[in-house]
Amino acid sequence: MSTNAAQENTLRVRPLHDLFGVEVSGVDFSKPIPDATAREILDLADRYFVLLFKGGHLSEPQHVAFTQALGPIIPPVERAFASTSNDMLLRLGNVAMDGSKLPDDSAAANYGDAGEPWHSDGSFKTEPNYLTILHALEIPPERGDTWYASTVAAYEALPDATKARIAGLEMSHPYPSQHKKTADWKAQQFEEVHHPLARPIPGGKTALFLAHPKSNGKISGISSEESDALLAELYEFMTDERFIYKHKWELGDTLLWNNRGVVHSARGWDKARHRRLLQRSETAAARSF
Repeated sequence: MSTNAAQENTLRVRPLHDLFGVEVSGVDFSKPIPDATAREILDLADRYFVLLFKGGHLSEPQHVAFTQALGPIIPPVERAFASTSNDMLLRLGNVAMDGSKLPDDSAAANYGDAGEPWHSDGSFKTEPNYLTILHALEIPPERGDTWYASTVAAYEALPDATKARIAGLEMSHPYPSQHKKTADWKAQQFEEVHHPLARPIPGGKTALFLAHPKSNGKISGISSEESDALLAELYEFMTDERFIYKHKWELGDTLLWNNRGVVHSARGWDKARHRRLLQRSETAAARSF
């Protein structure tokens, strides 16, 4: 029996939340990911939106190989915060490449602060990000969680009147450069794009799709006042407690999420007292088999 056939349909899942998210077991990151396993993972990502893989160190080469098994890897927007040994991986936290703790006010240590408002990775692109894969290398003893909200479940729970109101509306998704910590970011310039508020996604579902709150995105075709009021209403509804899964990191955790169906929030931690380091990769689309 071939390796691919032997490992087909071998993944096991355990729910993380009543509405979305599963813990996945049965993947060996120390070996090449068979096509059948990659297809299963992509199917789970499209069905559950957040996947958790527990235990074990994921080296940079293994992290890249896992990402490439699922889709074409895309480079970080802010290359200054990428690993110097593999520029396809972003380093998030306050630990330098030489292992030393970064100053609390350094750009790299503060880069993650812009991820605290609820957002979908890469929404400012013409082709928004599909998958994000985040692996825990060092974690603080407290705080530093990552929260996820199901934009599919939130859309499905909207009152019919609100669904009708936002049908056909689009909003701008500027690059979120207005955050107070981003003065020395060196990102490439992105032309402003517009995406629908109610976004059809593969599988026949619809998800709310809102710009990063710090990007100053606006809804087209209505006044700024109307836009601000409607967006405030939608953000509040979308991030209601019933739609949220709060992940408390453990060393070696790997989280994969489908940006088409969730937004996330990177919660802060005490940078002065504790170290934290996560490594991240991204894809814009699923791999063609």
